Amino acid sequence: MTRDKRQRYWRTGLFWAVLIAACLVFGAMRVWAPQVIHDDKALPTFDERISGYDFNAAKTYLEEMPKAEKRKYLYVVQRLDRTFPLLLALSVGWSILRLTPKGWGRARYLLPLVTVPAMIADYLENLAVAGILTGSAEDLSPDLVRFASSATQTKFAFLTLEFIVLAALIVMFVYRRWTVRKP
Repeated sequence: MTRDKRQRYWRTGLFWAVLIAACLVFGAMRVWAPQVIHDDKALPTFDERISGYDFNAAKTYLEEMPKAEKRKYLYVVQRLDRTFPLLLALSVGWSILRLTPKGWGRARYLLPLVTVPAMIADYLENLAVAGILTGSAEDLSPDLVRFASSATQTKFAFLTLEFIVLAALIVMFVYRRWTVRKP
């Protein structure tokens, strides 16, 4: 086996390991996500609220959250979420790099950087949510809630952008495969 083939196998194996790790961490976060019930319906975690949340929603969430669920959110879900943004950025960024046409030159190495803002926003969101969860509903700061909500909205906006880029590259890849068939 040539050196190039070994490197390709190694890179492919590493990509799949990162992708599988991201999926496993995401699955574990979903399994251990806290269950908070208000008015007979489950409330989504702060991380899942695409359109953000206001002070009253955050306060209600904290008031309704049992202590065991709060500990689970802080010590299990938040710990898993320390690795997830990086794993997601690596797997999506790597996919973008692999799907970007080689003819794009050096620009193809810049396109995967579209994943970095979502990763940063996710880490900022995690810090803010940890700050919210370590306090009580009575001590909740409106500024902290505003910051956490903004970080959540920013994260989802940038995630949307990176998945649009990925989807466009997949469409381009499929189109190239279908139109450039060798006899």
